[in-house]
Amino acid sequence: METLLPYSRYVLLGGGSKDDRDVADLDLKSCIAKTGAIQIAELMYLGVRAGSYSPIKYPDKMWNNGWKGRPVFQTLTSKDIDQIEVEILNDYDFISPNIKQYFIDQLRSRLE
Repeated sequence: METLLPYSRYVLLGGGSKDDRDVADLDLKSCIAKTGAIQIAELMYLGVRAGSYSPIKYPDKMWNNGWKGRPVFQTLTSKDIDQIEVEILNDYDFISPNIKQYFIDQLRSRLE
């Protein structure tokens, strides 16, 4: 479940467009499905999708929570991604360098 940590910590923090969120949610589902837990993968996917419609919001668990005062679905710029990369590489020592690099690569691929 190597993808779960980037999803929960980095993807929600970084945010991006609605399309970026859709891709991230499908990546989460795929990651869980690879473990063989197909039904759990579907439930998790439906849960994160339905959660966005809940009247109860937890600010630190929402898409784009790392950017205060920005629209929720704002496409990340190269400068935004540079800023996220610096934070990731300088913090979170308990996360393996491979996972950090995976996440950075995922963000950079959005610019292509």
